[in-house]
Amino acid sequence: MTRTTSFALVLLLMCAYFGYNRYYVYPQQLETQAKSMLIQMANREEWMDVFEMMNSVEAHKGHLELVADVTSSDGKRAYSEGFITYTDREGVVCKQVVFNFKINSLKNYSISDLRDCSYGEYY
Repeated sequence: MTRTTSFALVLLLMCAYFGYNRYYVYPQQLETQAKSMLIQMANREEWMDVFEMMNSVEAHKGHLELVADVTSSDGKRAYSEGFITYTDREGVVCKQVVFNFKINSLKNYSISDLRDCSYGEYY
């Protein structure tokens, strides 16, 4: 292998690595943070008792569904749409939320739109 070929191969591998991080790993990390933020919101906004909910889910007495779709990010804040649904024998709690949050923060979020989908259809 010549030096030019080796250099081109190393350059190609570096581009592939950075592309993989930017377009695959980073969006997954933001989605995980958005799901964590949904649980944090449920606790702080008092939609449900999160500690009791987590114990119930671990004991297979309740079902938790989290969906968070990060629509955009500007590097400091991420903008997301999602819903949190918790079902147990006592009833259903369902909230559809449009929110943004500071990346790598657990408390810094802002809710743009909130809809209670406990009694109606949701998508």
